[in-house]
Amino acid sequence: MQVRAGWCAGQTESDPMSAPSTDLPPAVRGVPAALESGDWARVKRMLDRAWPSLVDEHPDALRSALAALIERLQYPAAPEVTLDAVRSLSPRERKVLAELTTGDTIGTIADRLFVSRNTIKSQLHSAYRKLGVRTRAEAERAAVRHGITPETV
Repeated sequence: MQVRAGWCAGQTESDPMSAPSTDLPPAVRGVPAALESGDWARVKRMLDRAWPSLVDEHPDALRSALAALIERLQYPAAPEVTLDAVRSLSPRERKVLAELTTGDTIGTIADRLFVSRNTIKSQLHSAYRKLGVRTRAEAERAAVRHGITPETV
């Protein structure tokens, strides 16, 4: 892993906000923990208070931190889906998940499989729970990574 210059010496290419909080400017030491917990109000309060000193005293650190934050927001870490989780899917859940990878809407998938939209939503909810994913993008990524596509199901 390459170490990035900027925010602190502990940053890595794979997780730019992974630095120990003691390496950060004092005004923003709690930001990584607040980001991890999803406490956006706390992040905003800390950055509002620290903004003037960061701009004046730590411009490179601020630039690097903002770049890391934007990167994290654009590309959040997806949960790792295990092979056992994929094997736990029913044949119908696998089929619906495979159809999801086409990018079609739930309505289009429902029409193609001759079921209601609510049936598709229910099967997807069950598949998401079994895979440990929360979003359609995470589910699609897991499906493709494990070879669940319309051509293979």
